[in-house]
Amino acid sequence: MPELDPLVGDMSLTQTRRSAARPKPGLQITMNSLYKTELIRDHGPWKGVDDVELATLGWVHWFNNDRIHGTLDDGPPAEFEAAYLAAQGANQPVGIQ
Repeated sequence: MPELDPLVGDMSLTQTRRSAARPKPGLQITMNSLYKTELIRDHGPWKGVDDVELATLGWVHWFNNDRIHGTLDDGPPAEFEAAYLAAQGANQPVGIQ
């Protein structure tokens, strides 16, 4: 039986940490560290996986739309993208068309 992760409680199994030990690209490591610091450690303890999933959805929405980003003239990414698309004369969102 897998051991329980003492940091998060009964939701995260140490078995999943073994796969996390593999080398990862730098951006993925940075994002994972931000996620753990800003959400998991600062807002716990968590009662279950559902609580973590719901909080993760909120964090991802905040990160992609509302956070202030220094390299985007201290504005949120969604606002920067809207201004970029307006300057390009495009009304279509970026992505698969």
